[in-house]
Order: sequence, then structure tokens, then C-alpha cells
Amino acid sequence: MPNIPGARQKVEADAYDRHYLNCPTGKPDIYIKRIEPEMRDEFLKLPTNTAETSIPCPKCDNHMIRIGKNCLFCPSCNIYYVPSEDEIYSSINDIFKQRGPSTEEISDIIKGLDEVLRKNCGFNGLNPVQRKALEEAIEKIIHGNKKGIVALPTGTGKTVLAACLLRWLLARSGDLKNARVVFLAPSLVILEQIATPMDIIGESTSDFCRIFEDLPVKVHPLTYLEGDSVRSEALLEYIKPSPSSIVRVVATTPHLISFIRKHKWEELLKNIDNIKVLIMDEVHHTYNGKEMAKVMKELIDKVEYVIGLSATPTKEAVENVGNILTSCSIEEAMRQGVLVGQIDFRIYDTEIIKNVEEPCDEWKVFIRKRAEEYAKKIVEIIDDIKRTVGADRVPKTAIACPNVREADALSEILKEELGADDVLKIHYKEEERGVLEDFRRRKSGVLVSVNMINIGFNDRNLEALVIARPIKNPLSYVQLVGRVLRTPSKDGEEWNIKSQLGRAVVVDLTRSLYRLSKTESSQAFFEIARKVLEMLKVLRRSEEEKEFKKGLEGKEFENDLKGYLEPSEKIREISADVYVRHLESSIISPEKPEDKRPLKKRRLMRKSGRKSRRKRKSREKAERRCPHCHQRFSPTIREGEMVCPKCGYVFGT
Repeated sequence: MPNIPGARQKVEADAYDRHYLNCPTGKPDIYIKRIEPEMRDEFLKLPTNTAETSIPCPKCDNHMIRIGKNCLFCPSCNIYYVPSEDEIYSSINDIFKQRGPSTEEISDIIKGLDEVLRKNCGFNGLNPVQRKALEEAIEKIIHGNKKGIVALPTGTGKTVLAACLLRWLLARSGDLKNARVVFLAPSLVILEQIATPMDIIGESTSDFCRIFEDLPVKVHPLTYLEGDSVRSEALLEYIKPSPSSIVRVVATTPHLISFIRKHKWEELLKNIDNIKVLIMDEVHHTYNGKEMAKVMKELIDKVEYVIGLSATPTKEAVENVGNILTSCSIEEAMRQGVLVGQIDFRIYDTEIIKNVEEPCDEWKVFIRKRAEEYAKKIVEIIDDIKRTVGADRVPKTAIACPNVREADALSEILKEELGADDVLKIHYKEEERGVLEDFRRRKSGVLVSVNMINIGFNDRNLEALVIARPIKNPLSYVQLVGRVLRTPSKDGEEWNIKSQLGRAVVVDLTRSLYRLSKTESSQAFFEIARKVLEMLKVLRRSEEEKEFKKGLEGKEFENDLKGYLEPSEKIREISADVYVRHLESSIISPEKPEDKRPLKKRRLMRKSGRKSRRKRKSREKAERRCPHCHQRFSPTIREGEMVCPKCGYVFGT
């Protein structure tokens, strides 16, 4: 493997090394190259140039072309061959319908997809959340709801579910000749999780690609091309009719669609009918401004099937894409064991007394004292976690900071306290993606950031989340906390505290949960998460609910989740006294499924119940049973003697 410069190439090389770590035949002679603009034509031909094999066709003995890891094509006979099962298929429609599942019977569809996941991915099948979501989404699609949103918590497997749904949609479609699929995601980080460099050359490594490894499906991520002009040419080329009999999945960003709308829209419209399915991952981020919403709505209206994916859909996403096809609350996912079982919430309040008179937003300026106080609390919490599990390593912790300059200062202080090797810092920059990949591979360490934690941050082994800035939007809060609720990977089960203790740690340094829920209980987190989904399904009219629903708007959500991203040199420092006070530490679990009453009402009823029990016990203690009539009575004193008021029995003083 040649030395490949740059963060992106380092990520590619690391992915290559991990994939072939345990390969008995060693690494094949494959060179991963940076794709420059002048190499565009070579890149566009890459799937056919690198796919030819020495495997003979079962009919004519000519060499076959590898489409997927377990799918070959003979251009001479125009047949498809699945070597693992020695099966031959006469056409692209035939292989999809036979290997499907192409049935309309939901139980058979689920059974077929379970089998696909076992054979292609090595999974045990669909998890309980995926199974229920697929059943609901498929039923609605069968009944004519071809556009809508799948709203599932972070970490429950939305990408795998989307691939399963896509496989079924393609199998039930009519003519698949020249069929195309467009997969949109708001960041390159997410797109690289859909298809890696190894997937491009025919080795299925991502879960999304592995689901199609026995079908003539090629995924083309445009992440390795430089510049909007080159990427747009590639997308337009891929959706054109072509003699190759494969279904192409083109993975790119909404930004590129906006670029094409301005410069090459008519060219896209010529072949728009070839796009059978549009998948929009993290659909809550797809609509960033009125112009982008307008562009995406044009595309959505022209495609037959549109599937949006999100843990926290915005109001705009629902209005533009379609209604919720299926949803699941965080509570339900935790109850079913798909997410971690409990959350260890630690709530603090931060009081800031500025020593300057001029008005300013205290979270958009740098306050050194705040960084010092937060570092002190974070180190205390890390030490407490280490004592609890009896480990010396620093638990994997992500910290969401108020601004870039304060993140820089906090990381430097933590390096002094925890060691430079255990603290990483990342801002939302292209060249820093290698840092994020480095953190994912680690078993310990702290990642300090402002924005990178929110989207595309996919680390199942993250153990603790520290919210070091006020969160004003319910969607943002649910998104952030969701990042730490994933169950650990198989490799992480031995050392991860989520396996050892059965819970993740969430530290809220700004009492944001209390403000959002208007209660002083960590258990209110579940009600916020549930209310987000309920608000998107029905129109509420009370003033309190209107205020909450305003928080579901995309612009407010985007701004709140990103934080303050001005460059460090533009953020001024002010002097202030900072006091961080502990309010609550509690381990919360999902409520019982049947208890859907509002949290305030449940608390009042529990309080009322406790009072009633205390009164009853006090009354029973005061009452005695008469040894003569055996009835309970309250003591009555007559002339110095205790008498039963019911039968008159005198039994002492």
C-alpha cells in the first residue's frame, strides 16, 4: 500500500487494513487513489474496468463480470449468476423477483428480509424495532402511501432498514432496465458509511452494500470526486440509460442537487423517470432555507417512491416529504434492548456573573473561568465513572461546547489533567475527518467539539456525553442524547461501561433538560422525545404545545444543534465569575408501556398515593382490635380505663 497523504486517504487506508485484517489470503494488490478532476472519465468507468473476473460463464465459458460480491453477469449470454447458490437468472427483472422478496404478503416479506440479513450480513435478522417499522411502512406503501418518513431513534438501524425497504421496492417494481436510485445525505461523513472505497471495487464492506451483494446493484458514492461541477457531471452520467444491466444507486448530498438545479436542471429532467426511488437520510437536515426546500420539493414530486429517514423529523420535512410512515420512541427501543437499558443523568446549573457592563450573549464569547470550571467537573465525573467500573482508562466521552474558542481552551485544560493522548479536538472541517475516525477506533479518550457531535457521529462505543452549552430546542436535545444510547459493538462489549453497567452517562451542565421539560426531573427526557413524534402527527392547539411545536421547525433546530461556529479569532474573551452547581444525579429507565399519562400528572398521583398510604398506616397504627368482639376500634378512655366503644369491653388502662 503506497503512502497516501491527507486525512481522507488515511481513513480509506485504515478501512482497507481493517477489512483485510483477518483475511487468510492476505491483502490483494489494490491501490486506492485520490480521484482528481482530470481522472473523471476513468472514475466513471471504474465499475466495469475493475469488475472483470476469470470465472467462466456456466453457459458459454466466457469470463464473467463481477457486479456484487455474490453476483456475476455474462455480457455474451446476458444472464446473471449467483455463485454461492449456483443459480442462473435470465434477466434483471427475473433476478430481483426471484431473490426479492417481491411478494405483497407482509409476513413473507419480513421472513425473506430476515434471510437476506443472515446470509449477506451475518446478522441474526431484523431487530424488534426494524421488524415493526418495516411491517408498518410496507403496509402503508402497499395501500398507496409511496412517500413518507421513517422516524426511528438513533442507533436502531435506519440505514439497514432503508436498504431492506429499497430491496423490496425494487423487487416489486415493473421494468428495472435503466432503474436508478438516488441516496441523499447531508454530509460526506454519512455518505462514506453507505459505501466505502472497497464497495466501489466490488468488495461489500458497508452494511448497506452487503444487503445487495447477491443482486445486480452498484452503489456510486460521489464523495471521492472534487468539486460540484465534476460531481454533477458524474450524477447526470450515472442516471442516463446505459447498456449495462445493473441498478445504480448514486449517493450524494442535497447541496449537489441544488447546484444542478441552478446549472443543469434540464439535463437531469431528461432522465428523471429513471429514478425509481429517492432515499433522504437525516431528512431533518435536508431543508436548510426556503430555496433548498423548493429545490428538493421539485425533485420529490417527480419521483415515485420517496423515503425520508430521521430520528427527529422537522415540521418542514413532514410537510415536504410526506407523513410519518412508521415511528418508534426512544423508550420503546430501550425496552426492547435495541438501545442501552438506562441513562445515568447528571444535571448541573451554570451561573455566570459578567464583570463587564456591555451587553453580549454569554455563550458566544469566551469565558476562561467557565472552561476551567467545566474541565474540573468533567474530570470529577470521569474519575467517578472509573471508580464505579474499577477501570483506569478514560471512558469514551464526547463534549458539546458553546463555541470554537472555548472548545480549544477546554481541550488544552483537559490534556493537562487527563494526558494529551486521551484528548482529541475536532471542528467541522474537511481535513479533520481523520480525527473522528481515530476516535472511533479508540477504547478510551475525550472528543471535544462544537458541531461535529451532532450528525454523522456514529460511534456505538461512546460511553458518556457532556452537554456544555444550553440547548434550546427539543429536537436538538433528543438528537444529542441519542448519540450515546447505542448498544456497544461486539468488540466493545468486554470493556464498555454500557455493557458492564447497562447504562450510558449524560451530563447536562446547563440544566437544559429542566428548561425544555418545565419540570425538575430527568425522567422528563422520555416525555420530550415522545412529544416530538406526537406533535408531528397531530395538530395541537394549546399555547404551551404551540410553543413546543415551534421548536420542531427546521431553522431553529439547525441553528441550535450547530452551536456557534465563528472562527476562534473572531470570538472575544470577557471576564466573568462562573459557578457550577450540582442539581440531580439519577438513573432513569423507560416507563411501563401502558403508562402514557403526562409526567406531571403521574408525579402528582404518586405523591397523592404516598400521602394516602401514610394516612392509612397512621390510622391502622392508632386503631386496635378488641379481644372480645374482634372489631377494630379507636381507643376510648372512660374514667381512666380503655374501653371498646362497640361492645363496652374494658381491657385496661
